[in-house]
Amino acid sequence: LNAAWIHKFDTMSDERDDRYALAVGYSQPLRSDLLLVADIVREQELEEDKAINLVEAGLRWQVTPLTILTAGVGAGFGPDSPDVRATFGFQHALTVFPLY
Repeated sequence: LNAAWIHKFDTMSDERDDRYALAVGYSQPLRSDLLLVADIVREQELEEDKAINLVEAGLRWQVTPLTILTAGVGAGFGPDSPDVRATFGFQHALTVFPLY
């Protein structure tokens, strides 16, 4: 379960001052270095009276102990939701200050 609250200090007349995002997810290891991830997301848009809903699935691959690649695709449902959303990610841990 993830939740976020976003506050914008300098809004236009048709924008929200505050908005939220909620996600409920599930992950399942497929191998020691590969994880299947699925979630349902509800997120308010910056524009008043608009929110998106998505069902998403993706993979998280640990390429090395310090490098991770992710990819996912989602389908929207509801009047304000996008038809499709794709995400890609790259994460690499820096070892400037190694922990001993």
